[in-house]
Amino acid sequence: MARGEAGSGLGLSIDRILQLGSARLRDNLVATIDKFTTEVGLTGYATYVIDDGAPIGYRLAASHPERISAIVVQNGNACDEGQVSR
Repeated sequence: MARGEAGSGLGLSIDRILQLGSARLRDNLVATIDKFTTEVGLTGYATYVIDDGAPIGYRLAASHPERISAIVVQNGNACDEGQVSR
């Protein structure tokens, strides 16, 4: 599972993401990935987080620490502010 540039694979333009708000987009992505991992029965996994997608991985780890065997971070930030900018 991967999330790269804001909106990639979601059919959303940067303008639409700014309109929705990056926090709402991240919340929706966390909920979607959490639901997916639960439905497919993943009881444990390692995460690889990078750039502006890192807070999504961190939130998943905080929600279900028992599932996380490792967190590999490459240039990932831990702040919500400034995730999407022009």
